[in-house]
Formats: sequence, structure tokens, C-alpha cells
Amino acid sequence: FSNRTYNTLWCEAHEELSCVLARELQEEPVRDRGKFFQRLATLYVLYLQIFRKLEEAYDQSVHPQKRRVMRRVLEGVMGCILELKNEMVENDFSEYHYMDDIIQDLKLIPEDLEIPVPRYFIRERNKELQEREEMFATLLNQMESIDNPEAMNPKLPNPSPLKLAVQNNEANRRMRQDEYEDDYQKSISSVTEMLREVEGQEMKEIMKYQIRQWFIECR
Repeated sequence: FSNRTYNTLWCEAHEELSCVLARELQEEPVRDRGKFFQRLATLYVLYLQIFRKLEEAYDQSVHPQKRRVMRRVLEGVMGCILELKNEMVENDFSEYHYMDDIIQDLKLIPEDLEIPVPRYFIRERNKELQEREEMFATLLNQMESIDNPEAMNPKLPNPSPLKLAVQNNEANRRMRQDEYEDDYQKSISSVTEMLREVEGQEMKEIMKYQIRQWFIECR
């Protein structure tokens, strides 16, 4: 694909997201449970198609400033998808939903409902794991050299105690960061649930407002 193709994807996603946001704001509350689920499922599918275009455009774009805006919009859309999925599960009491009629109405195929893992997730995670693996390999080699002085190459300078201490502190710091990140992620669910119960619709409106602001920045 050419750069122009991905610019087209970005513009299409931009326009479609604007339409979906406007549609959400204009819709009246629905009391019928079946109709309410149908509305949620339709929005879910629409946001999912926007997400797929945004992810493709972001992955191939080389413009740094535009990539930053794309990333923010992409993550905002991902948040909308998760929120809608949660509401669908709560409304339908199931993780699996019948949406064949929506697929037909939107002229889609079942594969269009698949959620790809964003490629930047994989790249960033692989880079982090590689750096961590290299760091621990270096530390292990240095520890083996200290435990077995005969195995050390006399032509190479011995690592100073200060350098070893710094590297050891770095390894410990990264492990603490991982532990803090795990604690943070565990707290996200409870905090999100609390905010949903307390603020409900207000949180949705804030998210929609933020996405609109991101679009304005990119124009």
C-alpha cells in the first residue's frame, strides 16, 4: 500500500467516527431490552470497523505528529469498544452474541468482526522483553565470571563493583516496575467499575468529547 492509501484509511476512519459520535448523541433512550441490545451491537460493529482502519493506518504511517494523534484516537476507540462490549454482556448475560442481521445490514462478513491485536502492542512488548533478556544475560555472565575467576578472559577488563551494583539496581528497578504495573492493572477494573456506577453516562460523554478534540487537533 502507498502512503496515500493509508492517508485515505485515516480520512475514512475520521469521517466514520464523526458520524458514529453524532449518531450516539442524537439517539433517544430505549426501554425495550432487545432494541437496546441491537443499538449496542450496531455501535460495537461500527466502532470495530473504525478500529481496524485506524490500526492499519497507524501501523503504516511514518509522519510522527500524525502518528501521535492517531495513537490517541486509536486508544480512545479501543476504550469505546471495551465499554460497549461490557454493556452488551451485561444486557445479554452472555459473552457470545448473535449479530448476523447486523453483519448483513452493514454488508460485512464474519471475519470483519475479528479483533486484531494492534501491531504496535506486539512490537513494543517484544522490544521490552528483548532488552530485559539481554540485561539479565549480561548480569548472569558477569556473576559466573565472579564465581569462576579462572574462566575470566585475562585480556578483558574485569567489571567494576560499582558497574555491577548499578546493573543489579537496574534489574531490581525493572522488576519493581513490573510489580507496580501488575498492581496498577488489577486496580483498573475496580476503579473503572466504581466510576461507571458513580458517573455512568457522564463518563461516556467525556470520552466522546475527548475524541472530538483529538480530531480538531489533527485537522
